[in-house]
Amino acid sequence: MDCPHCHIALEEKEVRSVPVGICRECGGLWLDRMKLKTLTKYDISAGRVLNCFRCDRPMQTTYVGMVEIDICPKCQSMWLDTGELKMLTGVDFSAGRVLSCPGCSTQLQTRMVDGVEVDVCPKCTSIFLDRGELERITMKYKGDGEKGEIVDFFNDVNDVRVILAMSLYKSGKHGMEKAAQIAGMTPEEFEEFLSKNK
Repeated sequence: MDCPHCHIALEEKEVRSVPVGICRECGGLWLDRMKLKTLTKYDISAGRVLNCFRCDRPMQTTYVGMVEIDICPKCQSMWLDTGELKMLTGVDFSAGRVLSCPGCSTQLQTRMVDGVEVDVCPKCTSIFLDRGELERITMKYKGDGEKGEIVDFFNDVNDVRVILAMSLYKSGKHGMEKAAQIAGMTPEEFEEFLSKNK
């Protein structure tokens, strides 16, 4: 499976007995289907409810092809999320990127999760998290007794990224700056980390 951003093969790792794919270039993390819910108790498929700007009534979601749009049952006004107009018509009003699902090649859609924009496949519901996004989603749960396993998972993922970054740096596949980026550190922090963990 390839990273939808860098288009290189994802490295398969197991974190807390759950298989994940990690990109050695950008540090992105791939979770299949319901893995985010399994690991963090967060259900990405729970969706949201928008109110119509004209009627102030709850909008309903419907699919046009593989694109989920929000439509008002009264006045038929529609809301299209980022990238949905391009998926429907080929017209792009944004300068952002367009990613394809590594699992089924469907164009990914962006969703907001606790203030973080994540990429979700509308077909197979796989999720692509850029470097740092899982951390930002789960930071609010730090210290909550019941949510302790979320923090543990975050720490385990971070450990896997750091080990991967060290391996790539020591093998010469990446320089200090790129390896530090994968580890989620500044080059100075990564260099200091390496000197302490020879």
